[in-house]
Amino acid sequence: MKHCGDCTLCCRLLQVKELGKPAGTWCIHVDSCHGCSIYQKRPESCRAFECMWLQEDSMPEDLKPSKSHVVLWVNETGEMLYVSVDPNYPDAYKQGEMGKLLTEMLKVPGHKIGVIVGQERFPLLSAYEICGIPVHPFFEESI
Repeated sequence: MKHCGDCTLCCRLLQVKELGKPAGTWCIHVDSCHGCSIYQKRPESCRAFECMWLQEDSMPEDLKPSKSHVVLWVNETGEMLYVSVDPNYPDAYKQGEMGKLLTEMLKVPGHKIGVIVGQERFPLLSAYEICGIPVHPFFEESI
């Protein structure tokens, strides 16, 4: 079973309504050495939240948010995958294992992926946006 350990990126990138914490700001309860200083009393939204790296045993260590600079999470209805990117690393979702994972996910019909980098929000629609290589549907299998 995976654990957050030293990772606190969700505490910066995601909104916590119960605390009045907007997305993109560090939670005042994050202790850089010990994690959440109110862990036992943390809000319900924090208790319920698990990034995809925690949920998916098959995801490698390279995709852990503290290493990839990206928090992958699904909205409450499960219809949308969000890719929250550390604004200090705005291209992190395009690189390494993360870029490969998102490229593969784009091949699955019906997947909806939204990228959030700071105040910017946009849909991820094609592998071209990740790797800069145009993908023609006819040639997709050969890539």
